[in-house]
Amino acid sequence: MKGIRRFIGDRAFYKMVLAVMLPIMLQNGITNFVGLLDNIMIGQVGTDQMSGVSIANQLLLIFNLAAIGGSSAAVCSAHSFTASGITWAFRTSFGSSSGFP
Repeated sequence: MKGIRRFIGDRAFYKMVLAVMLPIMLQNGITNFVGLLDNIMIGQVGTDQMSGVSIANQLLLIFNLAAIGGSSAAVCSAHSFTASGITWAFRTSFGSSSGFP
């Protein structure tokens, strides 16, 4: 049990994780709920319109997945470059005008 204890963070760590996690979850929930409302409202008009809105929502989902994947890859690369001390590679990859040190 003592060996597993080192993987469990303290209370301040979990507060920080929760502070970052809640707005992201809220935004994702609102986006999905708006898509659901679109489907419900357009579903009353007709099936052709319903198909169009459904396809648009699927495209939005694919865009969101690509944006999350791209930003996650950028964060992983940034962390890798800065942790190893290779700041020139970081500046070359992300551009010196991006505001990163």
